[in-house]
Amino acid sequence: MKHYFAIIGTSRNAFGGVRYTLTPYNSESDIIGFAHEECARSGESLESIAGIGFKTINEGTDDEEIVAEREFAEGEEFQAALSKLNDDGRLYSVFDDSDPEQVLCFIEVADRIGEGERARELAEKFA
Repeated sequence: MKHYFAIIGTSRNAFGGVRYTLTPYNSESDIIGFAHEECARSGESLESIAGIGFKTINEGTDDEEIVAEREFAEGEEFQAALSKLNDDGRLYSVFDDSDPEQVLCFIEVADRIGEGERARELAEKFA
């Protein structure tokens, strides 16, 4: 299972400017879970973000249910989760912790936002 370093920034519209957090060892299921929580608060769904429609089954019965028209394609739910976590001027960037180039990119991006030292600590411990 892949794991990611994440650089998370509050909305650029937030009072006091953007604040950043760096986190290690985020799995795809963790990230999807964070996005589902966000969707629950905003009344959205990852399916709708991915452009998946909904349909009603068992219409007019006690078992009536609204379901997605199709399942997510491979990787589609993860991409929808990243889209959700990057909305409203926020930043949620992920970097594969098993890919040396991605780890270097994580450190470079962290350097640009003044968090390079923390990124190096995380990379040393988790990459």
